[in-house]
Amino acid sequence: MNNQDYKRLCNFLNDFLSRNKQNENTFFISWPHLLRYHDQEIKNYKNLNISFFQRAFFKIIKLITQIFYRLEFFDGSKQYIKKLNKQNLNTIVISHMINPNQLAYKKDFYFPDIAMTQNTLTCMINHTKFSNEVLSKKLPSNTIIISRNSDLKTNISIFFKCIKGFIDTQFQKSKKNHLFFKILKKIQNESLSSSTFLNHSFKKKIKNIIKEVIPQKVIFTYEGYPYEKIIISAAREVSTNIKCVGYQHSGIFKSQNVVYKSFDQKYDPDYVLCTGKITAEHCKKKIENKETIVKVLGTQKRFDLDLNKRRKSCLIVPEGYFSELKILLKFCIKISLQDSTIPFILRLHPNTYNDKKIKSYVTKRLKLFDNFEISNTSLKNDLMKSKTVLYRGSTVAVQAGCLGIIPLYLKYKSEMSIDPLFNMGESKLKIKKVDEFLSIHRNFRDKKFKVYCQNYYAHFDKTMLKHI
Repeated sequence: MNNQDYKRLCNFLNDFLSRNKQNENTFFISWPHLLRYHDQEIKNYKNLNISFFQRAFFKIIKLITQIFYRLEFFDGSKQYIKKLNKQNLNTIVISHMINPNQLAYKKDFYFPDIAMTQNTLTCMINHTKFSNEVLSKKLPSNTIIISRNSDLKTNISIFFKCIKGFIDTQFQKSKKNHLFFKILKKIQNESLSSSTFLNHSFKKKIKNIIKEVIPQKVIFTYEGYPYEKIIISAAREVSTNIKCVGYQHSGIFKSQNVVYKSFDQKYDPDYVLCTGKITAEHCKKKIENKETIVKVLGTQKRFDLDLNKRRKSCLIVPEGYFSELKILLKFCIKISLQDSTIPFILRLHPNTYNDKKIKSYVTKRLKLFDNFEISNTSLKNDLMKSKTVLYRGSTVAVQAGCLGIIPLYLKYKSEMSIDPLFNMGESKLKIKKVDEFLSIHRNFRDKKFKVYCQNYYAHFDKTMLKHI
């Protein structure tokens, strides 16, 4: 998909959401909320054909099974909240359980210092395959996992919301264009998806939690996902005095779309907290609702290290996609065939670290090379040994750049950029060829990128939250 086609797609989807901002049955359909361009994620938007078993009849059958699959007889989190001393709670943090390995750390992965304070209730969205019951036993105090299940009456109500969304979309008109007609049909079909079902369920769950606590502020990650707007609308319905605070915790990307759009005040955060000066300036420029206050909070991802002056390694940091791993590994193998003296450290993404298929692929590809190491240690230890970092969409590049480690973005064919450092202006650090890598790894001395990265990721300042 080229840049022009991507913009046309974004415009149509954003127009659909704008027209449906007052109708939760259609606004809560996940598919139109297009976050950004990524070759893997955009696949869901390239193929607009609806196969036989994806047709409405079969989707409705699956939705009926969701009613019973998502059935909950006892809401443990609700009972837990009732027992809490809610007078001491003034903040709700909504975080994420991405990997069970997070439980080994005492601090929250996204909000490490904020979530640990006594006046905070942390609610985690479970993105793992593990049950809430298993994970809940290992959670710290004042932390719950938001259940994806509900009682029978609620699930039946959600089922009819999805059906209503399907019907409401049926009567919407698209431009006299075959492509847009297919997109609208796809949206209609997605109104019956399990993700849409879960969005409605999440709204009821999070609203009940907010209603029980009545916090001064609700803090959540800010990337453009539908559940962020759901959190804001739920808080607004409970009390307009609750401050809704989005945290731009990761990177900024050239193709980001829905996160900056203002469809209605009830979906817009009061504050957006950013990782640094660079990201704050970008957000101020891009966020459509100019009443949203943008501030710098900093990030725990920014840390200082005494690097080994004799470090020679190149740290490889793929995203959590098999295809991205293949692209980076193939390129590094080409480098090794020309210069086998450069040590490589492959740091797998947390989402793929325990994937047997990926580990098998890596082992087979690297069995003839002695200069590759698969990391099983902390990021800090890997960075201590690294001279360069080879990346594509990973924000580890920013962390490395803060330390003076050279971030090298590997361009692939004629794709749209997925580089979180796209605005840095150091075009020589965007490479395609092995010779370009070797030249920079051996001889590059310019450290302008370090200042940029340090303004991108500032040191975390939790005292700033007292002023919200």
